[in-house]
Amino acid sequence: MSQKVVTWLEQLGLGQYAAPFEENDISWELLGEIDAETLKDIGITSAGHRLQILKGIKILNSGQVESSSTRVQVPLSASTSEPEPDTDSSAWSRTPGERKPVTMLFADIVGSTALTEKLDAEDAHDLLYRATQCMCQAVENNKGTVCRFMGDGIMAMFGAPVASERHALEACRAATEMQASINKYAGELDKSHGLGVQMRIGLHSGEVVVLEVGDDPNNPEYDASGSTVPLAARMEQSAAAGTILMTAATRALAGNFIETDEHPAVIVKGITEPVEVHQLSNILSAADSSIRGTRRPFVGRRVELAQFSSLLDSCMESGHGQTVYVRGEAGIGKSRLVEEITIAAQDCGFQFHKALVLDFGAGEGQEAVPALMRSLLGITTGSGKEQREAAVEKAENDGIADPEQRVFLNDLLDLTQPLELRTLYDAMNAEVRSAGK
Repeated sequence: MSQKVVTWLEQLGLGQYAAPFEENDISWELLGEIDAETLKDIGITSAGHRLQILKGIKILNSGQVESSSTRVQVPLSASTSEPEPDTDSSAWSRTPGERKPVTMLFADIVGSTALTEKLDAEDAHDLLYRATQCMCQAVENNKGTVCRFMGDGIMAMFGAPVASERHALEACRAATEMQASINKYAGELDKSHGLGVQMRIGLHSGEVVVLEVGDDPNNPEYDASGSTVPLAARMEQSAAAGTILMTAATRALAGNFIETDEHPAVIVKGITEPVEVHQLSNILSAADSSIRGTRRPFVGRRVELAQFSSLLDSCMESGHGQTVYVRGEAGIGKSRLVEEITIAAQDCGFQFHKALVLDFGAGEGQEAVPALMRSLLGITTGSGKEQREAAVEKAENDGIADPEQRVFLNDLLDLTQPLELRTLYDAMNAEVRSAGK
């Protein structure tokens, strides 16, 4: 497929469809033969996107459109210039892009057309809108950015515009949270309408060009282009209902924080070798992620390890804790050293809890103190309100948490304050709330 077609689709904001165009051998010279039925045949299910593509073809033709309402002839010669922007769409202005490493996520409701045939237009819209809300909330909770709405699905990116070293893990968490939300929503639909709903998700990590789009400088929107985007879309298209597929690039970046199952390789047109694919099965807690069987042998740092060993002995003898401050230049192995001393502590019978302090913010419930509290109470990633409430009740019954501190626990764990505690909480100033937490 001509690179012109890829560029043209990306300029329309529909770069995710590069793979279907390539798989069906639609070259630049064949664009003029495309009609709405052709777009349906190659898998473009969104009516809005089909109209957008047909409109783009009309723009290429500089307004010289055949009388037929379903087909346009475009003068496509070797000297054809690059596609002109849609001058009627002032909200689609672009600024120069910036290359960034990200993880792209594509999510799509499976069989939405057949699902909505049983409903009137308004009910069908409400059904898909609520499903889309579940997707967007999961993206927002995990520091992602929704780039596009695609009928019954979304495209999102992690790691831009706000940089994050853990963009692959954040995308995996968002995908898991999406599936949990959709499964809960499916239960509600089954009771109210006798209908089921499922979603499939695809992930791929790599470099993209991040573009700022729109005409509101106070509320910018973002898009991404590059080969990473269509490969992520291909993962979503290859996923079965209710599953999450990712490439080896995403699997490697997520590391020991996730568990995956084997999945057959996927053949992608334009890529010589079949693409290695993994199916996400579980996200591990911070304690469970230090799996020694998957790590290379640790070499060196004997002095540091000996120092820490003596601190562990002191802790066990005195019953008091110690603080270790590890400082050094980037890339010298600080994280690996911390993992090794964590393993040494666990071997001595200590429990392990982990929290990250990030200077660029974190998703909902993932700030350092709430994350540490969730770990201490045994609350896993993606736990619902019922599980969080049950964990607090158990901690109070076991004497771990003081019932008088319940108002602060509710705040840390994003639980609704009952009326009697809400009055107390509203009467506190910010300093008292912070100290209590």
